[in-house]
Amino acid sequence: MAGVPVTYMQLQQHSAYNSERVLDVIHYLSALDTRSYKKELITFGEETNCSFDGSWDAAGWCMNKEVLIIGAGESVENHLSGLQFYIETYKPLVISLSINLPIHNQHLVDYFACANESKLLSEGSRYVDSTKPILVSVGFFESVYSEQSSTRNFMDYGLTIKKDCFEFDKNGCVIPTESSLAYVLALCSVGGAKMVSLVGFDGFDAGDIEAQPMVRLFELYKEKSDIPISSLTPTKYDIQKGSLYSVIRS
Repeated sequence: MAGVPVTYMQLQQHSAYNSERVLDVIHYLSALDTRSYKKELITFGEETNCSFDGSWDAAGWCMNKEVLIIGAGESVENHLSGLQFYIETYKPLVISLSINLPIHNQHLVDYFACANESKLLSEGSRYVDSTKPILVSVGFFESVYSEQSSTRNFMDYGLTIKKDCFEFDKNGCVIPTESSLAYVLALCSVGGAKMVSLVGFDGFDAGDIEAQPMVRLFELYKEKSDIPISSLTPTKYDIQKGSLYSVIRS
């Protein structure tokens, strides 16, 4: 694994990769035969011109439903009992942006989703065996896992990445960065969701460089979609605040 330490240093030096993402990718690389590892799969978060058509017509797929999106923030673990109560009580359509949820909590999830290369590198091989549907561009997935033969549970929604763009239609979307949240927000918009609730999007301070892409995403989302969005766990992002424990529903 002589190539792994070099990749670790490269990832550390790139602002697009925080410490959690570095460890995710290194964990994946450590399991590979590095003599055949395709290092060009790691783009280090640079702008890319990737574009993959989709075959799934997503129009109306979540019509008039609340969509609850689970992120990777510490607030998920801190409010796990509240999250379970909320899901069981209000029965939203639940999408997790990580397949590495504790196994006893995966029953709470309806879909997994990914539009981020480093997440695919660390988690994507598990998608093939998942019994849950996966919201992911098949072309994007196969660009990372070219030898995987089964994508039977994949909902093939197209993906194009273009800076400062957030657009969507029934077969695909254009998002501003490699963001699974952006991808799912596009799906919620084209699918006709009633509302979007977020859990585990704790956020960064406004001056942090890692906050900037997410701040811009929320700005673009509000320009393009009138579906209300709120965070049900504490967040530093400038979006509406709600609560997992509220007994009042609009």
